[in-house]
Amino acid sequence: MRDRLKLQQNDRKVSMDKNKIAKFLEFLPIVAFGITWFTTKDIYLTTLVLVIFMTLFIIVSKLIGAELTKFQIGTWIAVTVLGGSTFLFRNDLFIKWKTTIINSVLALIFASSHLIGKKTILEKFIPEKFKAPKQKLRNVNFAAVIYFLISGGINLLVVYKLDTNDWVKFKIFGMFLLNACFVGGSFYYLREYLKDFFESMEKEKS
Repeated sequence: MRDRLKLQQNDRKVSMDKNKIAKFLEFLPIVAFGITWFTTKDIYLTTLVLVIFMTLFIIVSKLIGAELTKFQIGTWIAVTVLGGSTFLFRNDLFIKWKTTIINSVLALIFASSHLIGKKTILEKFIPEKFKAPKQKLRNVNFAAVIYFLISGGINLLVVYKLDTNDWVKFKIFGMFLLNACFVGGSFYYLREYLKDFFESMEKEKS
């Protein structure tokens, strides 16, 4: 029995290590994207580098056995299709529209989950041990719909009102800040239940 538990713990640790490696690799495409742009100012080469690094991320993650989410797979497909179109047709609007397209799809999925099924997308993906009132989780899910639409709209404003250099800065730094603000706001809204959740996780480890 002890040996079985030890094996399960080892398997869980290996799985967590693989996922940590995948999380690290996930940041490399945007880093490569930024470095290529700021050193070359060539949007087509920069886009090609993004497609290559995103593809490498998917391949390496599969090879090491890391779990890939539907969102990661979907993002890779969008980058490949829109990035490839940008490079082939020499039209940077394809890749610039990516954020808006992905966020619009996410907004539609999150919004439809309020109408279809008993649980919203957020409720389906959070751990069962995270105990928060259903209405609060639905509120955060609906807030995500609004956020995706607003951030997608802001992306289009930057695309059509500013130049490519400003768009790249927004893509790398602006979207990071927007995402951080939304996630931070959501955590603050659910802070009471997050505290209980982390305390219960610590008790399980000890």
